[in-house]
Amino acid sequence: MNRLTFATIVASLFATTSAQAPPFHVTNFAAQDIRIPSESHNVSFTVKHLGAAPQQGGDAPFDLSIAWQGCDPPTCYINTEGTGWYTRIVPGSYKGATDFTLEIVKHNIYKAATTWTAMVPYMEGSAGYDCSRGGQSTLCGFQDESDSTYETVYVGGLEAEYPSPRC
Repeated sequence: MNRLTFATIVASLFATTSAQAPPFHVTNFAAQDIRIPSESHNVSFTVKHLGAAPQQGGDAPFDLSIAWQGCDPPTCYINTEGTGWYTRIVPGSYKGATDFTLEIVKHNIYKAATTWTAMVPYMEGSAGYDCSRGGQSTLCGFQDESDSTYETVYVGGLEAEYPSPRC
């Protein structure tokens, strides 16, 4: 007969879990580079955690955006206040609205902390991601958003921390 010790039970409660989880669905995606009158950039989208239970933060859609002046995007995570959603451009990946990797993170606490993360590469000409160029700007997005569902990686327990650094 196996007997569980108190230490075994506590260790199992706080063990880190890493597995596939409900995907993120992104709509209304737009990335823009503006050159005149001064250099600025903007990435905006709506994200939904498909099939997430209320204990997982629910599946309501939220609008997220990143905007900056100059060449390099911020390396910190930008939070949509009170939502648990964070996003940033993966440091070193931004070559313009035509080519970069976006990181989307959902952090939730319900009895224990949980974090879901998706790393999404955007490159002009792949998966329906198209760009139009004008003399003063470049605007990129999707003609058809049906392929905008991304697998997430789930982490729970002691390893599920808030994204850092936060803006």
